[in-house]
Amino acid sequence: MRKLGIHIALLLGGFVAFISHEWGVAVHSAVGLGIGVVIGAHVVAHRKWIRSVARRRRAHPDARLGGFNALFASVFAVCMVTGFPLWFGASGGAVAQIHNLTAIAFLLMIPGHALLNGRRIRSWFRAGRPRPAPAPG
Repeated sequence: MRKLGIHIALLLGGFVAFISHEWGVAVHSAVGLGIGVVIGAHVVAHRKWIRSVARRRRAHPDARLGGFNALFASVFAVCMVTGFPLWFGASGGAVAQIHNLTAIAFLLMIPGHALLNGRRIRSWFRAGRPRPAPAPG
């Protein structure tokens, strides 16, 4: 259930970070840093899977998801790195454009990440349901 909580926080956090842009730089930056912490927890929680995909590459059953996640992580990293100069007072220019484009790309990639993880997500919800008792006999 803890992993499901992290995933829900990530999903909501991505959208809150996007809309918090209108609430000012301090709030937007705090939300972005908070999402960074939750993503860090997510990566730590899935570190065995990440190592397995990195080792086996295309031979891994989840190679497509692994490739997508590498791109997803790269987009997030560029978004975070370009956000720091903006947080410290830089405004406009190429850095702001790159930050905005990667933020939008990150948001658009969230459903793709969820779809590629569909089997796991369904199993989490199934695991939470009470199972009927076996029939006597």
